[in-house]
Amino acid sequence: MPSQVKIIPADEARDLLDKNPDILLLDVRQPEEYKKAHIPGAVLLPLPDLPDRLAGLEASKGIITYCRIGRRSLAAAQLIADETDSEIYTIDGGIMAWNGLVATGDVERCMIITKDLKNSDEFISLAYTLEDGAERFYLMLSEILTDAKAVELFKKLSEVERNHKKSISDKRQGITIDQRFADHLESCMRISDAIDEVTKHTDIRNIIEYSMQLETNSLDIYMKILREIKDVDNLFRDIIQEEKAHLGRLGELLSGYET
Repeated sequence: MPSQVKIIPADEARDLLDKNPDILLLDVRQPEEYKKAHIPGAVLLPLPDLPDRLAGLEASKGIITYCRIGRRSLAAAQLIADETDSEIYTIDGGIMAWNGLVATGDVERCMIITKDLKNSDEFISLAYTLEDGAERFYLMLSEILTDAKAVELFKKLSEVERNHKKSISDKRQGITIDQRFADHLESCMRISDAIDEVTKHTDIRNIIEYSMQLETNSLDIYMKILREIKDVDNLFRDIIQEEKAHLGRLGELLSGYET
């Protein structure tokens, strides 16, 4: 059965690594960040690459994830935990906390409980609804931000989400918005809450990292849906591939601010 992610402070992570040197320490940041500084012994596995490498992870001795401030690594740990029954940890505050700097704030994680959905039409309607929410969120971001590169990317992501909606409606005629989730993103977070969180940040890196966590949680949902229903495998496999591509684009944008 899936594991539970344990969020631990940096000091506890140090103790775990001392007592269990075989535990896998994963740095889920971008290569440029890893090159600048990383925890000794950490294996680099950028968050955008993680979904395709889940099956190859050696988790028998446990896994600890970390990133810059803890957002990306929490999302990574949640993905890994769904695929293993091993001990999964993530460092609260990331490498900044490890270095003695404590990052403040967190991101609400609100995942859909898919067991409440009864058939494939409900799952597909959910996907259509959440794609609609993501389209609106990215479009709103592109209108709020002033950084030209970020604005361009979020406009493109909004277009991709719109294409996802069209793909879903083309393959399953009559699918409409599920009003229970009409104001939510793919990560099951309310659009208004996500926008409020984004507008708190002045550092574009924090905004990008926040978006990467939302995309990873979205990927988590769709991977769960794929396990639940079998008659629309290709549809959700296509969406999953696009979510991975989203992560890659956001990772590339983040890398541009680390060089």
